[in-house]
Amino acid sequence: MSSLIRVSIIISCVLCFSNSTLAQDYKHSAGIRLGTYVAGSFKTFISEKQAVELIAGIGREGGNSITTVGGFYQVHNAFAADTPTLKWYFGGGAFIGLGNSDIKTNVALAGIIGLEYTFDTTPINIFIDGTPYLSLTNDFAFDAEASLGVRYIF
Repeated sequence: MSSLIRVSIIISCVLCFSNSTLAQDYKHSAGIRLGTYVAGSFKTFISEKQAVELIAGIGREGGNSITTVGGFYQVHNAFAADTPTLKWYFGGGAFIGLGNSDIKTNVALAGIIGLEYTFDTTPINIFIDGTPYLSLTNDFAFDAEASLGVRYIF
């Protein structure tokens, strides 16, 4: 079953079983990120504009499996006054990638910049972001990744 079908099923189930109306802001959310890696995401706000996101996922590189864990500190800002549920964010963090015997362990420092839209009447938000990173242990290389995702707000 493709990732797109899985995400569609999850969104449909959440929309069907949700009966609460939300304000524009939220405290916690959890969901899935799709990109270079398929990852779980948990985000919590530590102040009105500041959040911490924890990520754990799996991916493939050259036929080898990679497990990643990491986190970001993020600052959220309004994107447009007439769309208060659309926010842009930026921040930084770090992650570690653990591969099998063919891939070295990788530690990296990363930045993040993205857009997040929270629905007014459904406890769901969607996001897209880019993550440039500097690998500190794998040939000291600079690279970037992008992710698209959905989170359930609670």
